[in-house]
Amino acid sequence: MTIELFEILEKVRESPELYLDKVSFAALSDFIHNHSRKEFELGKRDRSVFSFHNFRKFVENLYNFEESENYFSLIPEIEKDDEKAFHLFFKLFDDYLKSRTILISENCLNFLSTIKDSPETYLGEASLNALRHFITGYSAREELLYGDLAAGINLCKFQSYIESLHNFSEESKNCFTLIEKIAKCDKEAFHLFFKLLDDFLANQKGAIQ
Repeated sequence: MTIELFEILEKVRESPELYLDKVSFAALSDFIHNHSRKEFELGKRDRSVFSFHNFRKFVENLYNFEESENYFSLIPEIEKDDEKAFHLFFKLFDDYLKSRTILISENCLNFLSTIKDSPETYLGEASLNALRHFITGYSAREELLYGDLAAGINLCKFQSYIESLHNFSEESKNCFTLIEKIAKCDKEAFHLFFKLLDDFLANQKGAIQ
């Protein structure tokens, strides 16, 4: 699953009729399959940044299913209604992402210090949005190669730290959306991310596990 598809899925969630014509899990499944096949035909398979294999295992364990071929067949077994299955997919997907508490591996963390000093070299510009996609891709790539990450930064704890520091009463989707709310622009958000991360690491015992 490429970075582009990961981004597009968020847009599909917000405006399904625009991409699928209707709110339908069957249509969503076809959309993902066709997009992935096109990427493969273009020789972009090696850019995979997210493994649905672990998502499938998450759903199997959650509902006590025996091993299945793919998540496309799992969701309709749980919810027969096609429209409700669409919404269930995204709910389960969100739950799965939240369950992956370690999202920045030690290898990724070490490389972030290099990006912090030369963002233009690695991201094109000092941009939190670009950094978020880099972290997502890097960590998911490691998960795909090595399985569950054993050490790194717990982004759930980092998010809670920011919420407490800035007195947010409502939980945000993730730490990146929190920082976007605080900063005035994407470039400022990039630098704020590293400042908050440095403060978090300095003040939170057990952040590196």
